[in-house]
Amino acid sequence: MKKRKIICAIITPFRKNRVDYEGFVSLLKFLKEKRTDGVLVCGTTGEFPLLSLSERKRLIKLALEEETSKFQVIPHVGDVRVKDARRLGTFAKELGASLLAAVTPYYYRWGFREVVQYFRSLSELGTKLMVYEIPEYANVKLSLSELKKLIVESNATALKESTTEPKRLREILPLKEHVSLFVGSDAMIKKGLELGFDGCVSALANFVPELVRRLVESTGIDGRKAERLQSQLNEIRSLCKKEGGIRAIKAALQLRGFPAWEVREPFVNFAPEERNRFLEEMKRSLGRVGC
Repeated sequence: MKKRKIICAIITPFRKNRVDYEGFVSLLKFLKEKRTDGVLVCGTTGEFPLLSLSERKRLIKLALEEETSKFQVIPHVGDVRVKDARRLGTFAKELGASLLAAVTPYYYRWGFREVVQYFRSLSELGTKLMVYEIPEYANVKLSLSELKKLIVESNATALKESTTEPKRLREILPLKEHVSLFVGSDAMIKKGLELGFDGCVSALANFVPELVRRLVESTGIDGRKAERLQSQLNEIRSLCKKEGGIRAIKAALQLRGFPAWEVREPFVNFAPEERNRFLEEMKRSLGRVGC
């Protein structure tokens, strides 16, 4: 069986609303040691809309310095401003990035012609491209025929599909003929891999990479074990979503020995008592799943 990749959608650590670059590098090294296959830098989990262009460049540079033949770095360069997306893409390419990810244009209700134009502009940089579809946030959902046309016209080589609908995963499966397919939701890892997806981009891999690895390796080999591991991952995911998503992932990293990293404004950080309560609840969940 072909190895399915685990790409961690790495967080951006903040302290007092400033990026903790040293902490970012320490987290990169942790993820390399824990057998993830790479990271997606400055994505949704990385709070990219709240980062300046210079901050994104520095994070991309630091990540690419950690890249090896066994640890892939995928810089996310998507931006609602095409000029800035191209600047980031050019910067990453010059540093040796072999694959760039870009979210579909967001905020406005862009038409398909505009989405194609956006990705075609990025493809002109001459680097392999991962189309990142996340309709919940980007306000763009493409049909199968539109996705296929977009992939062909932009010469994309990968697709990250962040849906929680099994029907959508099945719908885009024929695109595997043209691109590598990655599940973008932790809740859908087992389903996507069973269908034949090539890997996952996981936010929870920031602090439970071992659990994600066990799930990926058991899917298609041991159905009962995979079902149990997906259920355990879902429990952790539900707790994180209930407690604010990204801020919960950052807080949970304290249980792996990292500092009390913050989210950036206008996100609201935990109050001390909230954080302590969440960490106690997460400890119990991790104990139940053996992490």
